[in-house]
Amino acid sequence: MPHETRLRIVSFLREFLAASLRIVLGPRHELHVARSIDELDDTLRVIPADIAIVDPELVSGQTLLELLAVLDRHVSVHVVSYTTVSPDAMRAQMQFALRGHRHLVLRGFDDAPVPFRAYLEDLRGDELGEILLAQLQPALERLPTPVSRAISELFRSPATVESVPALARLAGARHRRPLHEALSRAGWQSAGTLIRAARVVRAYAYLTQGETLVRDVAAKLGYATTRGLANEVRAVSGVLPSMLGDLAPQDFLARVARTLVRPPVWTRQPADLPLERVAPDSFAD
Repeated sequence: MPHETRLRIVSFLREFLAASLRIVLGPRHELHVARSIDELDDTLRVIPADIAIVDPELVSGQTLLELLAVLDRHVSVHVVSYTTVSPDAMRAQMQFALRGHRHLVLRGFDDAPVPFRAYLEDLRGDELGEILLAQLQPALERLPTPVSRAISELFRSPATVESVPALARLAGARHRRPLHEALSRAGWQSAGTLIRAARVVRAYAYLTQGETLVRDVAAKLGYATTRGLANEVRAVSGVLPSMLGDLAPQDFLARVARTLVRPPVWTRQPADLPLERVAPDSFAD
């Protein structure tokens, strides 16, 4: 089964640039269009966006500073400038670059659909998720290859894998039972625990990199209440959200890794066997 990157993107662009972006993204990726700076801020507060694509030339003067202030409040989101080659645009882009926003795509030069889409997909990987996957690599190698790939995609883009059946489908299984069996035999916790851990890793990024309101982070990650988020953070990391800032990233990720993997209870299966053969349908959930 193909594994396609899926992005959640928020845009704040002039209409002709927005039309080009829709062609670039196609049906694969999720696009949220903001038509004002306030709407951009509100959207980034409630959507677990991977990338914000903005046009520096759309605003000027004090309004440009207001736009930069909004982006400063959401530092866990990659920012891409998509604009034209004009003196005004380049002056505004200098202000973006001085704030650390250096991803730039120029209309008519860098925005051919295939390379532009590939550029965005390369940006979307969450740094903490990548570090955790590197720590988990020996345990990932004990899994069938489709399952390992599905777990990798989950931690790179947790917002797009919202349920155990969705993770099972991503792993190439028709239902959850083969996935549960493959995980259990390789010493992993349940698929539900993996999904919760992926959300908690993203919550750590939001809560320690500028998204300081727990209620905003809870809403962004799909929790009905802040208590729901707090319970999952504690179950995965052993601490409450208010204490996450006391944990260095490596310490936090080590706690998560210990939660996810048990010592293996069986001999390693060949990684390239189809998931249905490694974990037969007859095993119970």
